[in-house]
Parts: sequence; structure tokens; C-alpha cells
Amino acid sequence: MPMRFKKNPVQALSNQAYLLFLLPLPLIPALFIVLIKGDFTRLLVYLITFALFLGGALLTRSGLQAQAEYNRRKIARAPKIPFKNIGAVTVSLATFVCAYLAVRHQLAFSVALGLLTSFGFYLTYGLDPRRDKAIAVNSHGYTTAEVVEAIKQAELKIADIDAAAQSIRNLELRGRLRRISKQAHKILRVIEEDPRDLRRARKFLYVYLDGAKTVSEGYVRTHQRSQSAELETNFRNVLITIENVFREQHAKLLENDVLDLDVQIEVLATQLKREGVV
Repeated sequence: MPMRFKKNPVQALSNQAYLLFLLPLPLIPALFIVLIKGDFTRLLVYLITFALFLGGALLTRSGLQAQAEYNRRKIARAPKIPFKNIGAVTVSLATFVCAYLAVRHQLAFSVALGLLTSFGFYLTYGLDPRRDKAIAVNSHGYTTAEVVEAIKQAELKIADIDAAAQSIRNLELRGRLRRISKQAHKILRVIEEDPRDLRRARKFLYVYLDGAKTVSEGYVRTHQRSQSAELETNFRNVLITIENVFREQHAKLLENDVLDLDVQIEVLATQLKREGVV
């Protein structure tokens, strides 16, 4: 059965800014007209207006991308820079400049047009999120920032594992790495659902993921220099262990079984040292 296409929510939301990129298009023929006429003052006005419209569209797209990422997560920091709000001001200013200096409407009409643009922008795109999203994080000993940072660093490690997988030709080993990556994302979602799991999953974030990342990148580097059956066997053994333990880690987090979790982590750490894949 063919895999159903899933639209990326971050990309889907950021694509809503495409309408703003259409706003400066009518200025292009006007630029050529005033250039031919030698009216360099109006040419400068048109160029500034064009730049403002384009800058506003780019800022809004960045704001929509940040909002989509914010909406996707259970726990998230509000965007540090209110790109959408700045984009709204920029587009409204561009509208005013275009109406008053380029088209030469009356000042009051130009100001009203700029304000109307701000209102339309708000109705279309809304404002930037300004509050952090948290689920009683502080009561578990962690701030929202600490949970978000821990998850962010873990996702960077998973991205490194995915990158290493792309460099491995062996389909079996590549498939194991992809399953490990998928299981790791599931564990991060559990932590997002219940931040208390961060305390119990810290060793996973620092031992499991670091170990998986290290052996994957080490295998890629070593395998490029020499083809070794022993190296491949050791790497396979480590991946089997990591894959099984990741699956069990996810189950243990759901069951809140701390003791078994710590024992499994120590076993994995010992095997990573013994196999010598890196």
C-alpha cells in the first residue's frame, strides 16, 4: 500500500506568506517607467517601497515558521523575536510609503491605508505567540527552558544519526539506524507529554543518544577507510542492542520503571566500550 503523503505543518504554515510576496510585483513595471523617464527621486521611492514589501514578506514567513514549530510542540518557548509583528509594521509602512510618496495620495488617506493594512494583516496572520507553553514543568524541578533545551539537543543528535545513516550503503544497518531514530523521537514525545520523565530519561539523552551518535559516525569514518567484516559485525551488534533498549526504554518510561531503566543503561554503556566500534 503506498505511503500516504503527509504535509509538513511547519512548511504548510510558512507557505501562507506567499501572498505578501505578490504585493511588490506591480512596482516592477513602475520601476522601469520612472527609470526611462529619468525620475531618480521616484525611482528611489519605488526601490524603498519594494524593499519594504519584500522584507515584510520574509519577516512574516520567518514568524509563521516559528509559530508552526511552537504549535507543534507540547512544551515550547515563545519565539524570542516577534517576526510576524515586525513584518506587519514593515508591510504597513510599505503601504503608506507607496500610497503617499509613490502614488502621491493625500496624507490622511495614506495613513488610513497603512492602518487598514495592519488590521488585514492581523486578521490573516495573527500575532506572534508571546507566552511559553508548559505543562506544570516547574513543579517537577525543571523550567520550561531546560526541558526545551534538552529536547532540542536530543533532536540534534537524532539528526546526526539520520545523517550517518544516509552515508551507510548497507540497507540492513541503515534500516536499523532509522528505526533507532524513530524510536528516539517517540521517547522525546513522552518527555514532552510528561516533563517528569526528563529526570528519569536524562541518562537516555546523554548515554543512549550520545552512544548511538558516536558509534554511527565512527562507523562511517572507519568504514570509508577500510572494509572490515569484524567492524561491521560489531556495529551490527551494537545497533541491535541500542534498538532493543530504545524500545524497552520507551516502554519503561510509560511504566515509570526507574530501576530497570538504570540497569539497562549501564549494560549498554559497557557494551559500547567493549565492542570498540568507534
